[in-house]
Amino acid sequence: MLISFSGLDCAGKSTQIALLEEYLLKKGLPVAMIWSRGGYTPGIEGLKNVIRGGKSKAPEERTAEERKAMMEAKPRGGKLLPWLSILDLVFYWGISFRKKSKGNKILICDRYYWDTYIDFSIKFPNYNFSKWLVWKLMTACYRKPEVSFVLTVTPEESMRRSELKFEPFPESKEKREIRLNLYLQEIKNGRWQYEIDCMRPIESIQEDIRRIVDENL
Repeated sequence: MLISFSGLDCAGKSTQIALLEEYLLKKGLPVAMIWSRGGYTPGIEGLKNVIRGGKSKAPEERTAEERKAMMEAKPRGGKLLPWLSILDLVFYWGISFRKKSKGNKILICDRYYWDTYIDFSIKFPNYNFSKWLVWKLMTACYRKPEVSFVLTVTPEESMRRSELKFEPFPESKEKREIRLNLYLQEIKNGRWQYEIDCMRPIESIQEDIRRIVDENL
């Protein structure tokens, strides 16, 4: 089973994923958590390291602050970077994820397909990447989640939580508003199975998530 969590920074994804992982492990189920975002997959990071002549951590090994710093970095390489990033997702989401889920392992993804779509829409506004053949190939190949959540909070609440966490590279409120509007548009388009209001207490949110996951196990 593949379970994906999407949403704004500081919507509560990491907290809810950790609680769900603990819950599933207590039930005796094998679980793996993966931070999954186009442009920052192991293949692309490996390519960047070759170019830089150095080594770096795997995406899932990085802290939230390190991930934020990468996401805020200015795009380089023109059209080549998004093209290669999408091509890498064909193999990462289409093949690697299937291998990782062998033996009935439950994969929990911190961000996934539509988060990458929104990221690319913001980071590469001059490219109609969703019309590219490589994007269509990736869309045909990627492992579809059995359960998909999108967690929503207001930009103001996202900013407040970001300040409480002392994030070193926070997005501006204006950029979060732009990002939220893109999420809301895709919610209207039915991209996720479950929309979770994360303006509520953590325990109440987790109860809803556990109930939904149990219904789909």
